[in-house]
Amino acid sequence: MNKVTAAYEKNSKSLLVLRDLLQLAIRQPARFAENEGLLKALRSQGAIAALEIEFEEDGELKRKDRMSTNTLKAHAANVFELGFEGFDALRVGAAEAITGFKNRRESSNKRTKDGLSKRTAELEAQLEQHQMINMVLLQGLSIAIGQFRTIRQDVKPALMEMRAKDAIETLTALVSLNPPPFNSLQPEGQPGPPSHAGQVTKEVDRKVTDLDDYRK
Repeated sequence: MNKVTAAYEKNSKSLLVLRDLLQLAIRQPARFAENEGLLKALRSQGAIAALEIEFEEDGELKRKDRMSTNTLKAHAANVFELGFEGFDALRVGAAEAITGFKNRRESSNKRTKDGLSKRTAELEAQLEQHQMINMVLLQGLSIAIGQFRTIRQDVKPALMEMRAKDAIETLTALVSLNPPPFNSLQPEGQPGPPSHAGQVTKEVDRKVTDLDDYRK
């Protein structure tokens, strides 16, 4: 294996690990609340590219090596469905998830006026984010429906296949805008088993706020 190929594989693997790290930080910010180095790196593209870090996920030790911002940009299209923009959205999301967790934890008493005000602001921000995502999804569905109507009128198999492929790619890209675990679809031809549905339910349960915690 030549040096160019070895470097390419190393950088690609490292970027896959970075993607896993960002998604994990969004799902489980408490794990990284004390990692000031990671939080600082998440604040800029260059810093997260240069970061060297090891972490464990599902019993597997993963390592992200140092790389330049240009290298990250060059490989992003092969790892993130929305390319470098998709990576940057995850970076910002991970930073916000960890910071939000730290702010909630540092509130001495969630039942105080200050604590409730902070939580209300967080919920309003989350609601606004979901409203924006829903608007994009509705626009995308409208585009996809238009593509499917065109497919219905096509008679050439090759043209039908191309339009169907475009519609699928549009919907897949739109789904990826959602926060995990709602940012991916089940692989084609592989219906999700009961365990998959159960995992999603668990993720939803973790994200839903229990208002009893904020009542006196």
